[in-house]
Amino acid sequence: MKRIWNKEECHKNYADSLLKINNFTAIIPAAGKGTRLKYSKPKILYSINNNTLLDIIYNKLKFLCKKIIIVASPDGQHQIYNHINEKNYLNIEVVVQTEPNGMAEAINTGVKSVLTKNVIIIWGDQIMFSKETIQNCMHLIELDFHYSAIIPTIKRKNPYIHFIRNKSDKIINILQSREGDLMPDIGETDCGIFTLNKDILLKILNNNYFKSIGNKTNEWNFLPLIQKFEKFLGGVCTLILEDINESIGINDKYDVIKIMNIIKENPIGE
Repeated sequence: MKRIWNKEECHKNYADSLLKINNFTAIIPAAGKGTRLKYSKPKILYSINNNTLLDIIYNKLKFLCKKIIIVASPDGQHQIYNHINEKNYLNIEVVVQTEPNGMAEAINTGVKSVLTKNVIIIWGDQIMFSKETIQNCMHLIELDFHYSAIIPTIKRKNPYIHFIRNKSDKIINILQSREGDLMPDIGETDCGIFTLNKDILLKILNNNYFKSIGNKTNEWNFLPLIQKFEKFLGGVCTLILEDINESIGINDKYDVIKIMNIIKENPIGE
């Protein structure tokens, strides 16, 4: 079983394959506030070059999935909904995460509205991913290997996340700096994108609540659940990325400056 792919291998194996758009729904957890950006509205409405994070994500996904689900906070739902209406965005739904209990809780809220066989999860502050990366993930989960999850990763210094693998390249543990884990100097980190089999996602969410509560945050974390997908179907498939910029999320003003410098040369919508 092939567990790790790169971009060139993807192109070689399904360059002429059509994407089955109707098999995919995107879930965007967006209940977070823009506190560290000194922004009073939901972070997903923060603007870069006159486009909100929501605009950027929507424009990359609108032709790649059947529906986009935004998971909002009770306070932020109306602001997000009003923005969607102002932009006349189609095939997008806002659902409410009643309690800020973590990313797994946000995903559990969103997945209840999903009718498709696959789910694409993208963090609401993750805007630097390429459409090509999303398309590669979509192709991979539809292959005859029957993977349960596709996760783009990249190696970087001072990672927030690090995947630990066994000799067969299966993910057996996940370290998180925010939960106080001792991190390596160079690690393999996610890029805030997860393409998953919906039925398996539901099984894991329904059976792993207490097992993935963070030691420090006391939140229901999603990332520790990734290794659970190894037990189903063909397990977890990793898409190795080459551009470290795809892993940049927006947490503070320094990230905004970094992204602004990058997009001077590379359009953010590509």
